[in-house]
Amino acid sequence: MAASSGLGVNSFMKAVVTEEYNGPGASVWAMVSHKPRLKNGQYQVALSTLRRLMQSVDKEHRLERVAEA
Repeated sequence: MAASSGLGVNSFMKAVVTEEYNGPGASVWAMVSHKPRLKNGQYQVALSTLRRLMQSVDKEHRLERVAEA
């Protein structure tokens, strides 16, 4: 089974995209699995939480950035 990765992206004003989290999905899942889901079936995670978690992710556990041509 392939390893799960999570990527949190924040887009505002349709011109700026910021990477908020890029790392193992298990880390985020562990934080939300005990919380109730929203009505749409998703979990809510604060951007500040993702940013704090991102600081502990080693580079080898991040998805590689690929520039578009």
